[in-house]
Amino acid sequence: MPWFDDDREYFQDAAGALRQGDLVLAPTVILEPGESEAPGVSPVGLGEERSVQVWKATRHLLPEAPTLKARVRWDLAMVIPHDCALEKEFNERVGELVRNGTPEEVAIREASGDCTLDRLVAVAPIRAYEETTPKRREGIRTGQRHGTFPVPGSSAYCIEPGWVDLTAPTTLDRNFFSSNFRLASLTDRAADYLRASLARHWAYRDLTRADEISRAIGRTIVDIKAAPMAKDKLRLELFLDGGAGTITLDGSSKPAPPQRSAKRSP
Repeated sequence: MPWFDDDREYFQDAAGALRQGDLVLAPTVILEPGESEAPGVSPVGLGEERSVQVWKATRHLLPEAPTLKARVRWDLAMVIPHDCALEKEFNERVGELVRNGTPEEVAIREASGDCTLDRLVAVAPIRAYEETTPKRREGIRTGQRHGTFPVPGSSAYCIEPGWVDLTAPTTLDRNFFSSNFRLASLTDRAADYLRASLARHWAYRDLTRADEISRAIGRTIVDIKAAPMAKDKLRLELFLDGGAGTITLDGSSKPAPPQRSAKRSP
């Protein structure tokens, strides 16, 4: 069974401080121009979306803020910042107190009680596979599609199969994240793949093979095999000397695009 189909490789109990990869119940929002006809009533079920009027344009203001509405959803979401980013101000405060002579245990307790530290946390919504096109589902499920991260179903944690939409993050106050709203955490292995997916999406850098490549430093490539995959896709296998194994690279068989490409019209 591939690891991305095995919920035991993905999930562990949520415990301790908020972590990257925590699965939480949380609101997520997409802002859009225009007016909303629906009243701002809270959703009655998970995955339900409400359209809420944020404000209406007021004339005689320059520049005028446009009429704005929000599509608000209440559902499963995933915490996306790294653990270090989630505790940056907390750790700075503890370090400052310790340097000024406060015992570490007291410093941790004092910093933990300061609700102004690390208040803002970004989450991304977890969507059902029915919310995307059929041709994209396999790439999402196997972790190959940019801007997504697969989430297998888990009866132990009452989680349905789905995918994290990294293109639609929302910033929330930390006070949203009570223990009642934390369903599960990612395992260390799954969190590594989440970080690779985030890097691939935000920086278009593929880190999934970083460990393999680092272990291959100093070895010699003795053979290369190329095999076509799906349309416009190519898989390369690099064979290393001394029985050190292989490195598998997946990519496009198309030539690289020119440096200057068409841009979206303003």
